[in-house]
Amino acid sequence: MENRKTSALLPLALLGMVLLTLLSLYRMVLPAYQDGLLLRSPRWMAVGGAGLLGLAVEVALLAFVLAQKTETLLRGQRCLQGFLRRLGRYNLLLFSGAIGVYAALLLGRYGKYFEFASIRLLLFVLLAATGYYFLQAAGLTWEHGKLLAGSILISAVGYKIASYLPGISTFPFSLGWSEASRYYYASLFFSQRIYGMAVPPSVLHPSRYLLQAIPFLVPESPLWLHRLWQVILWLTTSAGAAYCLARRLAISGRFMRRSFLAWTFLFLQIGPVYYHLLVPVMLVLVGTATGQKFADQSRVRRRAFWQTLGVVTLASAWAGISRVNWFPLPGMLAATLYLLETHFQERPVWKYILPPAIWIAVGGPAALASQALYALLSGNPARQFTTSFTSDLLWYRLLPNATYPLGVLPAVLLVTLPFGLLIFEWMATHRAYYHLIRYSIIGTFLCALFLGGLVVSAKIGGGSNLHNLDAYLTLLLVAGAYLVFDKAVSDRPLPQPKASTREAIAVPLQGTATMPVVLALLIVAFFTLTSGESIRLPASELTQRFLDELRNMVGQAVKGGGEVLFLSERHLLTFGYLEDVPLVPDYEKVFLMEMAMAGDPEYLGRFHADIQARRYAMIVSEPLLTNIKGRTENFPEENNAWVEQVSRPILCAYEPLLEGGKGIRVDVLVPRPGEEACP
Repeated sequence: MENRKTSALLPLALLGMVLLTLLSLYRMVLPAYQDGLLLRSPRWMAVGGAGLLGLAVEVALLAFVLAQKTETLLRGQRCLQGFLRRLGRYNLLLFSGAIGVYAALLLGRYGKYFEFASIRLLLFVLLAATGYYFLQAAGLTWEHGKLLAGSILISAVGYKIASYLPGISTFPFSLGWSEASRYYYASLFFSQRIYGMAVPPSVLHPSRYLLQAIPFLVPESPLWLHRLWQVILWLTTSAGAAYCLARRLAISGRFMRRSFLAWTFLFLQIGPVYYHLLVPVMLVLVGTATGQKFADQSRVRRRAFWQTLGVVTLASAWAGISRVNWFPLPGMLAATLYLLETHFQERPVWKYILPPAIWIAVGGPAALASQALYALLSGNPARQFTTSFTSDLLWYRLLPNATYPLGVLPAVLLVTLPFGLLIFEWMATHRAYYHLIRYSIIGTFLCALFLGGLVVSAKIGGGSNLHNLDAYLTLLLVAGAYLVFDKAVSDRPLPQPKASTREAIAVPLQGTATMPVVLALLIVAFFTLTSGESIRLPASELTQRFLDELRNMVGQAVKGGGEVLFLSERHLLTFGYLEDVPLVPDYEKVFLMEMAMAGDPEYLGRFHADIQARRYAMIVSEPLLTNIKGRTENFPEENNAWVEQVSRPILCAYEPLLEGGKGIRVDVLVPRPGEEACP
């Protein structure tokens, strides 16, 4: 029966590969042809030839299958397997090398030719298929479905880790629009030591910068170390949250545990769920006491209640200095764990829901109090902590657009799809064994976080990915995992499944694997392989020459008694690339952009007055453009707010003196002659 299914699916799979290869060749060859590389570069001629050869092989294989000459193919497959088996465990090294080659193609020098999803998907399919044979030949005695699932997960995790490595760089300038600004904001917790003055720490994302500030405990720590630390934070918090959830679920079986860890790691990267936001998640997963403890004697029950309340309060305090839409999440997550792990026991409804209701009622105010205390201690104006509430809502960002071609709503529905199918199946088979109040409350939580995440995603500055739906995705992950592994405690004994249905669901692509698990595996792989981009840096000689010129110009301005405003590249002062330059704390571009998007009249009025008065002898900034964008372009509203509130006022009073050029997005501006007032 299995052979018949394989025979029926093989022609369709090969036909899909042929079409995908044709599309990929078109997508890759066209830019090379337009750049003039295809006909004059031996490398690109080789790439085109290899692509055509691969296409010819796929067409030949399809012809063999349609002609029902599969025995020839099977003999070739057996020969390949025999050769690889002789290599033994070295196949794992070959698999690692294949993942490295895949990552190098997508993230390396020629990465721009591999940006299209069709090309990445084609290469990933080939990588996963190759990995299947490598794992099999290495001696792993898994079923075919497990081998394929394992290959997909290992390939995706390997690529995701590799995608962070280009960010560990000694390049002295920012690798992205706000990349280096993050290190400056982290340094403000040590401002007296680094800058010789007390500077209020950041209004935005204080908990993130607290974590990023840890390397500053090492005096004179270099920029590359901070970049490495941020990569470590991304990887370890996602892996740590996956481990905490797997540990709480007590997943049996080595393959299933490791598969779940890998899949959850990738799932948390979809949004992504930022590393500072995973801290309260891990606290709640590890510290919340529920389940049987609430069915034991009153002393044990009281201890469990107070323990959980303390954990929720601590996690909520951290959320309070993180993001507004995360304020209720620790309480909701603890309540969800309680509802999943604690059966109803035929008690009054109010008695059953009282503990989680108290946790939520305490958690929210704890987050607000934490934010208020931080605002007071930081020295920043309290109104600056609420600018997000006055930002414009761009509802069109929820649908496919130039900023996010997939669109927030279609993307989150795609991610939700396997969970929705799983919940539908669970409701059809298990609903009668659980009290209505339990799954109704969890459903209410999910709906509230979903709608709240959509609103935040529609705000100007958002909508380019799913990270503003991170609270929803986190709770969805936890609830879905409990259903997959049948860890939700029932109120009445469940009937015994006929053929270990639950185990089949919990093992991807094995036996009677269900559609939700297959979709969940493929969806995280898709989001993973379409992430990551190459970073093209200029030659080190060019970089050093520009840095020397910048150092000389800034030094002359400071010696002349003038102030130098670093709108961007402020980390050059942080890490000693520019010495003896007094810090001007105002108007760093990340916060300036926040104020521009919020239209804060007081802050922007002060900025415009300083610029018009030509207060600064020199301004260091990214290139200031003045073009107004329409909705067919990337981040149009953000660009237009920046142009109107920042670029045009500066360029009216200042003119460029030095430009970084290709690969170095840094300009130096000096006051224009004259005292003309700007409009």
